[in-house]
Amino acid sequence: MSADTEHAIDWVATRKVDGEIEYLISNAPTWGPDKRFAKVFDTKSEARKYLKGCGEKGTIRKHT
Repeated sequence: MSADTEHAIDWVATRKVDGEIEYLISNAPTWGPDKRFAKVFDTKSEARKYLKGCGEKGTIRKHT
């Protein structure tokens, strides 16, 4: 069971390209450097499933 039952933590998908972090920003999927436009997920597992479904590779991180 999740420790975050209130979903107070938001999650984003990221990847590193040439040493720079890019964020998943849309359903296309499209990646960009600006975290203000990042696609936000309620749970880490939801974000993992989404990435896997798109066939993309990346890291799931807490959104700050």
